[in-house]
Amino acid sequence: MRNKTFSLLFVLALFAPLASAGRKEDLQRQAQQAAQARKLDEAAAAMCELAKLDSSKQPDCEAARQEATAESRRNDDRFNQGVAFFNQGTKDSLDDAEQRFKNIRFGPHYSEAQRYLTQSIPSKRAELNRPPDDTQTFNDGMQAYNRNDFGAAKTVFSQVKGSKAGEAQTYLSRIRQYESAMAEGDRLAANGNHRGAQQSYEEAGRLKGDGPGDPRGKAGREQVAVNLPAGPTPVAIQTAARTASQGETPAGTAPPPLQRQAAIKEPARPKVNIEKLLHEGYHARSEGNAAEAKSKYIAVLAEEPNNATARTALDQIAQEEQAKPQVGAQQAQATPEADIMLARAIGEYYKGNYTEAETHIKDYQNVNGSKKALGYFFSGVSKLTRYYLGGGNDKKLLNDAEAALRIAKGTQGFKAPGEEFVSPKILKIYSGL
Repeated sequence: MRNKTFSLLFVLALFAPLASAGRKEDLQRQAQQAAQARKLDEAAAAMCELAKLDSSKQPDCEAARQEATAESRRNDDRFNQGVAFFNQGTKDSLDDAEQRFKNIRFGPHYSEAQRYLTQSIPSKRAELNRPPDDTQTFNDGMQAYNRNDFGAAKTVFSQVKGSKAGEAQTYLSRIRQYESAMAEGDRLAANGNHRGAQQSYEEAGRLKGDGPGDPRGKAGREQVAVNLPAGPTPVAIQTAARTASQGETPAGTAPPPLQRQAAIKEPARPKVNIEKLLHEGYHARSEGNAAEAKSKYIAVLAEEPNNATARTALDQIAQEEQAKPQVGAQQAQATPEADIMLARAIGEYYKGNYTEAETHIKDYQNVNGSKKALGYFFSGVSKLTRYYLGGGNDKKLLNDAEAALRIAKGTQGFKAPGEEFVSPKILKIYSGL
């Protein structure tokens, strides 16, 4: 037994120097690697551990500790400088802050420096790179647009950047379309193509009914010109348009067989909360409910036709639906808020703004409003009114009117408004279809 114990001790004594030598090499290597990475606290710890095994390394241990202490003080300065540069918030100062934080390799500031490098500085740079929010510039453009100063509006809208850039481009496009429609109407009118001119002016009126150049007035004058006897003079056209607008009968034309009497009532329009509808529309759109979103936005436009937020949102939804056609989404019925647009359309009809009424009904139909039959009914009523006021010569208009009225009449459960709302003459035609 004593011989076995002696043999074991002999083997351990033989391999102990070898194990110690391996450990010292590992510590030496750790100290060098940590020093190269400027992690001087780890370098000092490894060197001092080595000094416990090899007393000749004690001076190196002390030197490593002193260097780590000095570097720690320098890290304090780097961190404070980095924070100061970061708070300046410029692109150059963020570069300086990044450099300071990168040179902090250990110590109490290390984790905080890493947070600046991986989170705070990238976030700040993204904020600086984000285009500015030109809300005020956009509002200036809207003011010019609303007062019909299209030249100034185009100049201002073209300068809008940031979150309002898309809306500004929408208005620039609308102005170009408006000016093109008006120019085409002027050209057609000068060449005697009064029907084509009327359609171009009506297109401009749909873009901005109160726009420069009076598109509605010009459309009315061209409509009168269409129904005058062949070869009327410009004076005759102007006289006819003027007398028609004053409720008189133009000389040489039959008196309009249809006039709205004071007894006919205009349905009341509900009051709306614009901000509430815009918020609800945004929320519905963010949840992917395009039908509800369109209903909210179309209700806003019924109250404020030039509301940029609602108009832009509807344009964007339309683009999204065209890019990714979804049968279910297209067939989804609008919510009751969309009926506000139908109420506006009916109101425009009673004011004599027939093309505006038909445009609003079309807007209502585009969002799949629930009162389809009523929309078709008043679309037909409006067109039939224009047919009679135009002298009863436009067969296409008559056919369009009757087609719309037939759709309304063929809708199960639909009951047409009575004589207190619609002329008995039109109701008689409706009943005979």
